[in-house]
Amino acid sequence: MTTGDRDLEDFEDLFNNAPCGYLSLDPSGRILRTNRTLRTWLGYEAHELEGKRFHDLLNIAGKIYYETHFAPLLRMQGSFNEVALEFSPKSGASIPVLVNAHERRDEAGAVKLIGVSVFNATDRRRYEAELLQAKAAAEAASAELRTLNASLETRVEHEVTERLKSEDAQRQMQKMEAIGQLAGGIAHDFNNMLAVVIGALNLIERRLRKGEGANDLIAAAKDGAARAAALTHRLLAYSRQLPLEPKVLNINRVVSDISKLLQRTLGEEARLETVLAGGLWAVCTDVSQLENMIVNLAVNARDAMPDGGRITIETANCHLDDAYAREHVEVIAGQYVMVAVGDTGIGMSPDIIARAFEPFFTTKDIGKGTGLGLSQTFGYVKQSGGHIKIYSELGEGTTIKVYLPRHYGEGDVAKETFQQSGTP
Repeated sequence: MTTGDRDLEDFEDLFNNAPCGYLSLDPSGRILRTNRTLRTWLGYEAHELEGKRFHDLLNIAGKIYYETHFAPLLRMQGSFNEVALEFSPKSGASIPVLVNAHERRDEAGAVKLIGVSVFNATDRRRYEAELLQAKAAAEAASAELRTLNASLETRVEHEVTERLKSEDAQRQMQKMEAIGQLAGGIAHDFNNMLAVVIGALNLIERRLRKGEGANDLIAAAKDGAARAAALTHRLLAYSRQLPLEPKVLNINRVVSDISKLLQRTLGEEARLETVLAGGLWAVCTDVSQLENMIVNLAVNARDAMPDGGRITIETANCHLDDAYAREHVEVIAGQYVMVAVGDTGIGMSPDIIARAFEPFFTTKDIGKGTGLGLSQTFGYVKQSGGHIKIYSELGEGTTIKVYLPRHYGEGDVAKETFQQSGTP
């Protein structure tokens, strides 16, 4: 077999087994040749199709379309693409097809033959139907998802609303509990103090009737009244209504003056150390309240170390940035002077830290603390525009850091001297 013969055989195989139908027509529209693919679709042998007119393969509607559009369009343009027709195969069923056609002319311009390509549109229609079904299913799923989202948003909104209501109710209960605890603590302490005053006055009255002296009873009454005044003072500090006398001062001086006297107050088992920052910024605050705060924190630190330990008072310049302010809503970002009191004592649990600033809350034994020391410190710091934070772990000690706003204004730094203040 020659190369030409092999090429011809390959061409015939490609022609007959192509995925689409091919046929050639003479200028009058009669079939000259068909490929195997088209004959398989139609159910005819080659000799049964040769000589037939092309429109004989079409159904009635196709024949009409051929006469009115197909043939005139081909004569006018010489070709066309994807004309939709329907073939009538030997079995009598209908096959939807898409037809491409073009004329081949000789050198004189006369039509030699017409080449026709036929594409079975059955799969295409099935694909389009499946595509429409898929589109409809997608639209249904999208509608269902929108409904689900709307329902979910409603449910989430309802859940959030209910949770907010629950949290509001819980906060209200906590407020009422705190108010009840505060009122109970005040009533209990004032009752004890008034009992001393009233009892002393009754005894004074009896002694005076008998002509006896009553100096000791007068002293007891005065002591009870003084304790009541001190309680009122601390409550005013906690409620941030205590009259302050702010002065421009340097905290390092205050700490230095206090540390000389604190060591004797704290006892030998508590070692006091101070770490004072150089170039410390000035603050404008009430010096007596500042001193009272440092003493309260130092004494609390000593009480947290039953077996002794180290107490450190530290100062530093600090900047509380926007990120810190976002985590602590009461803080205004800016520059502060920090004074911290730390110990190596027993530490505090998270539950204790959460309640540490509540008035009358104390972990000390009865008679060893009023529970107003930290609440007074809290009120003073907040009234001064500052911030207070507790850092503690059980068994690792506690550090309480107080941040007071830096003073930018003019004014001489006052020469502070330590004034003896009350302790918790």
